[in-house]
Amino acid sequence: MSAELAPLLAPGEKIVMFGGCTAQVDRLGATFTRRGTLFVSDQRCGVLTKKIGGHDLVGVPLALIEDVEFDRNVTAAQMTVTGAGLTLKMARMQVNGAKEFVRALREQMAKAQTRVEVTSDPPGSQSSVADEIKKFAELKEQGIISGEEFDVQRKRLLDS
Repeated sequence: MSAELAPLLAPGEKIVMFGGCTAQVDRLGATFTRRGTLFVSDQRCGVLTKKIGGHDLVGVPLALIEDVEFDRNVTAAQMTVTGAGLTLKMARMQVNGAKEFVRALREQMAKAQTRVEVTSDPPGSQSSVADEIKKFAELKEQGIISGEEFDVQRKRLLDS
């Protein structure tokens, strides 16, 4: 595993698969293309890129992934993961490795969905907006989502 990735994992988080890619990172209204490490863990899908002075880690919790798009040509593959108000765009992935990565990601998403269904509230009971925000705050404290992702979800809940 990438030495840079290990210290950024949440306690108990296990990497299922990782590989190199080129990632588009949006920061302060500008889009940067950086080399990075794409990973899927038992908790999230993310990309770690290097930047001046450190690293940039962007991840989407598996249960919040809305869409995974995969496309390939003769020499490389591209993948887009959307969820939690974020879009991760990866390119220049090795074609065979990308197929395996998408398969592993979808397996982990199915497992995460099963865990969410098992632990969800019983039918008929509605959780309040405050309860939902509390759940996202716990995910933030565990390091599963970033402060930025928490703010996006909190705003979405308060606007609904």
